[in-house]
Amino acid sequence: MRLCCRHSALDRLNDSCAPVVCPLYLNSDGESSQYFYYVGNAVQANLLAALSDNPATVSQVYNVAFNGRTRLNALFAMTRAFLIERYPRLRHYAPHYAEFRSGDGRHSQADISKAAALFGYAPAHDIARGLQQAIGWYPSHPATTPVSIRLKH
Repeated sequence: MRLCCRHSALDRLNDSCAPVVCPLYLNSDGESSQYFYYVGNAVQANLLAALSDNPATVSQVYNVAFNGRTRLNALFAMTRAFLIERYPRLRHYAPHYAEFRSGDGRHSQADISKAAALFGYAPAHDIARGLQQAIGWYPSHPATTPVSIRLKH
């Protein structure tokens, strides 16, 4: 099944746009944890590195995620909590669980110590703050091209 809509991902949740809310599939039981980052943290790290007087910062590769892990179930719950005011029908929306994918680690966390040591990187946004700001951005920035989503049966 395919759902096509000329609105943002969040607008597709609106009854006037999408007759069906897409199921959300989490691989594994949702207790796997990953590191995430907010784009503002990446911008922050790039500015700090570019403006650093430390010659050791040049020609390096850095992790700039938030210094922590978030369980996928927790990420889902945070996202739903931020959306409920605008989309009350999501109150009882729950993820569907799929098989754990081969190659996915059960837990992962980025090591930001190198960026912290060489140019003072300390993420300004944790996952909740970054997610809340990102979700707040979408309603005022509708997609300008059609978006197609493949739904599992």
